[in-house]
Amino acid sequence: MQDLEQFIHECREAARTDMPRQAIAQVVERFVARPGEVLATVGEQRPGVHALHHSPELTIMNVVWAPDMSFPPHDHTMWAVIGIYAGAEENVFWQCREDGRVSRHGLVRLEPRQVRVLGDRAIHSVANPLSRLTGGIHVYGGDFPNAQGRHEWDPVTHEGHAMEPGSTARRFEEACRGKALAW
Repeated sequence: MQDLEQFIHECREAARTDMPRQAIAQVVERFVARPGEVLATVGEQRPGVHALHHSPELTIMNVVWAPDMSFPPHDHTMWAVIGIYAGAEENVFWQCREDGRVSRHGLVRLEPRQVRVLGDRAIHSVANPLSRLTGGIHVYGGDFPNAQGRHEWDPVTHEGHAMEPGSTARRFEEACRGKALAW
């Protein structure tokens, strides 16, 4: 079985290097290399964003996506490393235009054992294309729960606005309604 405290320690050490994103990506890649063990280590949790570690320098979360769930284009205002251990996560990347709207820029599908590094100015939307849960380890280069100046964009009009406090939790709750939640 994976050791969660050791993983967190390795991420914290990697964050102190000259190239923290790449170093953390290697740590996350080793951690999600055994997906069944990751699930046993983090525990079967309901869809949502579950904190594993939080400090001003680093936030580590277990993100569990509901079946067929999608999340609109948004930014993080800091770099992130995402590693998938169950299911699949489709990330559509967006670019912000001069008028403040976004336009689609690319698509990456992540499956178990795969890791992706996002830059601190990345804008992406996320979807779980499966009719079962998807789980991923998300590591952020800062105090993610208290990040200031985050934005999201309407998935239809592509117009942006400040992200509302509590909107993430609401979206996860809504995505669970009436669905079977199984891995």
